[in-house]
This record gives sequence, structure tokens and C-alpha cells, in this order.
Amino acid sequence: MNDNSRGQFKDMRIIKIGGSIITDKNRFQACDIANIRKIGSALSKVKNPFIIVHGTGGFGKIPALKYRYVDGEVRPGLVPCARIKAGVLKLHSVLISEFSRKGLDVVGFRADSMAEVSGSLIKKMRKDFLIKWLRMGFIPVVCGDMVCDEKKGLSICSSDRVAAHLAALFKAKELIFLTDVDGIFDEKGRVFAEISKKELGKFVQRLPKSPMDVSGGMRGKIEALLPYIHCSFVVRIINGLKKESLESLFKGVSRGTLIRGKRIRDEG
Repeated sequence: MNDNSRGQFKDMRIIKIGGSIITDKNRFQACDIANIRKIGSALSKVKNPFIIVHGTGGFGKIPALKYRYVDGEVRPGLVPCARIKAGVLKLHSVLISEFSRKGLDVVGFRADSMAEVSGSLIKKMRKDFLIKWLRMGFIPVVCGDMVCDEKKGLSICSSDRVAAHLAALFKAKELIFLTDVDGIFDEKGRVFAEISKKELGKFVQRLPKSPMDVSGGMRGKIEALLPYIHCSFVVRIINGLKKESLESLFKGVSRGTLIRGKRIRDEG
């Protein structure tokens, strides 16, 4: 099909919802229904086109710790893959159902049927699938997942990588991370209001990778962005647990950390 999506979706936003704000990461397969509904209400007010990507939180973290694939590499035969994938699908289905009740015309996709992965890196994603649904007025909801990997056999395709790849693929206006923190912090615990994409590398060195999180926490988000630092989309990292942050999401109010090409200030 001819791809004129750049013009049609010029104000596209990719909204990545962290697993930590839609699940209890310390309980097995426990959804945070109240916050899912709060996020759904906020998103129902958005007029411009957008794609939702979500993490797996406790649905992914607890099996990752139990079966020791926090590094993202799944060892077939040692990991009950089918059971874990069924759990992720359960969360995905809850999110779709609750967002639908809030009036969002959502349709679900999973990374295992969308992405070609090699060495844990996304090589290709089926953009045409998403465009067909977007043109009909639907909102795609994409879930990170355990996927076939050309080099590893099986690996984890993190939702952070999916979100960054989609932002580049659609030449999105913004990539928004809804997380459980207020943004990126400096050494004194103050939130950076704004940083440059060119500065992201130094944050990778400063931020430890969470040994308790298969997606790598904040460091994982920055690592997911590094291959796309020359892309035009801006990135916002905000607290998706705070009502005022969600309400200001599309009102031009600056909250959290803004990441773009040219640095203006980085005060907290």
C-alpha cells in the first residue's frame, strides 16, 4: 500500500504506559484497575491521533525474576513460555476492556506478531497493520512481549523499545512515557525540566540498570531512545500516577522531563 501516513498522522503521539502504573509489580498478576481507569479517562480527551504502548509490570517482572531472564534472554525449556505469555495477554485484555469502557476505540496488538527481532533489537515492525486501523479511526494498543529472536531464539521485546521504534517509524510529534516517577533526576534529587537528546548517553552511565526490572527501569528507557536520537520527535517523561500530570498531558503545561534536540535548561 502507498504510505502517506506522514502527512495524515503528522501530529501522531506514541504514549507508553509503564507497567508499574497499571499493575502491582510486587504481586503476581495484579492489575491496578483504578489507575487504568484514570489513565483511560485522560486519554479519552485526546483529539490528535495516538498509539498506546504498555508494559507488563508484575505480569512480566515476577516470572522474569523467578526464571532468571531479567537480562531479556529467555532460555527455552527452562521457562514456561506459554503460561507467561498467557498472563501478559490477560493484562492486555484488561487494559483493552477498561479503555473501551472509557469510550476509547482501542484495538490490541502484541509485539510477537508485529516485530522482527534480532539480538533483542527491533529490525522491523508491521506499520501497515497499524495504519489500516488508524485510518478507520481506531487506537492501536501494542504490548511488549516474549518474541522470536533471529539470534537468541526467544527474547523479551520491551515496551520501551517498541514505543521508541514506533515514534521513529511514524515520525511522531511526541513520545510520552507515563511512569511512576516525576521524570529524570539529577544527583541532588531534582527533576530535570529539560535535557538534550545528545546528553542521553551520559545518563546511561549514571543510572544503574535495575536488577529487578526486565525493562531496565529509567536506564532502559534511555537505552531504548539512543538509536533514535537523530529523529525529530520530542520525549516527555511524566508521572502517570498523579492526576494533575495526566490532566495537563495535552494542555501544553510543562511537567516532568522534556527531551529534545536543543537543550534550553535543565533546572528542577
